Amino acid sequence: MKHGIFAPGLIAILIAGTVFAFFTSASANAREHIIGQANLQFSVPLKVIKPGDRVTFVNNDSVVHNIISQTAGLQFDLGVFEPGMQKSVSFNQKNGVVDVECTVHPNMKLTLFIF
Repeated sequence: MKHGIFAPGLIAILIAGTVFAFFTSASANAREHIIGQANLQFSVPLKVIKPGDRVTFVNNDSVVHNIISQTAGLQFDLGVFEPGMQKSVSFNQKNGVVDVECTVHPNMKLTLFIF
């Protein structure tokens, strides 16, 4: 009879531990990627990242930039940032292709592949 009383509690603990391990292992494997901006271009034209990774944009240029994505479901707007500043965005969705651009300099384009 005692096994019936403790079994639901034990099952709940096991489930909670499994969920915790899943989410902490995903964030523990997350990486930070640095993408610079100089001479009115990104330091790379494309970058492959994994879900949960973070991308930091560093303005190494002599002008302001405003980095955005208008890709459906993957939108972000980092706002205007001055030379020497940096701003980051995390990509927590599963998979996708993100088109990134600078609103101040429309020829600055970057593609992020999240896989």
